[in-house]
Amino acid sequence: MTFRVLGPLEVHDPAGRPVELGTGKSVTLLSALLRHANRWVSIEQLISTIWHEQAVPASAVRNLKTYVWRLRRTLGAARIDSRAGAYRIRLARGELDSDRARALLAAAGHVPPAEAAGLLTEAAELWRGRPYAELPESMVADLVTELDQLRWQVRERLAAALTAAGHHDEAAALLRELTTQDPLREGPQARLVLALHHAGRRAEALEAFRRARAELVTELGVEPGPELAAAHRAVLGAAPQLPAPAPHFTGRQAELARVAALLRAGRVLSVDGVRGVGKTALAVRAAHDLAAGFPDGRVLLNLRGHDVRGPLPVAEALARLLRAVGADVPADPAGRAAAWAAALAGRRVLVVLDDAACAAQVRPLLPAAGPAAALVTGSHPLPGLPALTLRPLPDRDAWRLLRAEVGAVAETEAAAAALRRCEGLPAAIRAASTLLLNGLLWTEGRLVTAGTYGSAA
Repeated sequence: MTFRVLGPLEVHDPAGRPVELGTGKSVTLLSALLRHANRWVSIEQLISTIWHEQAVPASAVRNLKTYVWRLRRTLGAARIDSRAGAYRIRLARGELDSDRARALLAAAGHVPPAEAAGLLTEAAELWRGRPYAELPESMVADLVTELDQLRWQVRERLAAALTAAGHHDEAAALLRELTTQDPLREGPQARLVLALHHAGRRAEALEAFRRARAELVTELGVEPGPELAAAHRAVLGAAPQLPAPAPHFTGRQAELARVAALLRAGRVLSVDGVRGVGKTALAVRAAHDLAAGFPDGRVLLNLRGHDVRGPLPVAEALARLLRAVGADVPADPAGRAAAWAAALAGRRVLVVLDDAACAAQVRPLLPAAGPAAALVTGSHPLPGLPALTLRPLPDRDAWRLLRAEVGAVAETEAAAAALRRCEGLPAAIRAASTLLLNGLLWTEGRLVTAGTYGSAA
């Protein structure tokens, strides 16, 4: 059977069906016995609990025996023992939900994060209200405090497991509950900031830190401690997350090696080529590969060189870059270039400036001398910068990309015809793959409609 005391008392039979307990003093008696499960409880103590702050009737002992008789009839005669002046309820391991919660918490410490999250979720869901709700609060205050701490520990560990498993939004939602419940606990506040940050919700992460700091300053008169301060620095020091690398990225090993060599040296490199040749895909893949070498952040900014809205103005580009690294944006656009240089000073940041229109747009955005580096993509080489011209994929790599995208369909005549017309452009190959997978007749017009080359570059 299962005895649920983490809220209003419930009992379930081995099949999981609720057991009808009735109401009144029999239920209070059962809760009192469960409060001391597997231990003897004196008749005097039971009477004091059942008739708490009430006049104890002369028939109290006889009434108590009647309540015990009812419980034995409901739960089984062997469930409740008696001896002179005392009663005891027998429970097997795991029958009490509070014991189950402790066991789940312990088990979660020995399994991978995703499995731990499942165990801890089960534990957290055991709470339905105030434990031992039928008993006077004054009589169970210590135990309720202990079980409240157990619940807090379960939920805190659950948030950590969700974070470790990559479920950052779920972790953030749970940590918001915890920090609302106790805003002066810095550990959960720090983990909330980081969960929001890893979920890509940078503005919310910074706002969570601001609120936490305000609580500490207002209530305790202290600044955030090391853990919360470190979480804040992590958000400030990191750029918004890069897009995921293009699926089935193929070839380009020599090009990636050259990009890596120049960027690790803190240089600037321009990557040019026709639209659809894969400049953006190469830049994003390189930025991910080089993450360890740029621990202070990686920023990707679309300069809109071929956008119908026109190129991104330099002043707006500087404002977005400053916000990306957590720096203040001067109201006067004339001061933004100096603020950008100061924000990068001494920091290993990789700046990816995608789809540049011209050198005049790019130059104010490049890092000054120092450990920061920049990778610029555009249709043409930029004067004065080391350049890498990206060529279409060789036939072998082009076929490998198509095979990765469409599987066995790549062996068909339609796929071979499409591949020839794509001329080694990865964006064209991906657009053709979409058509092939959907069983559409391949035409050049449909290829262009399915995906503009530059959008998949």
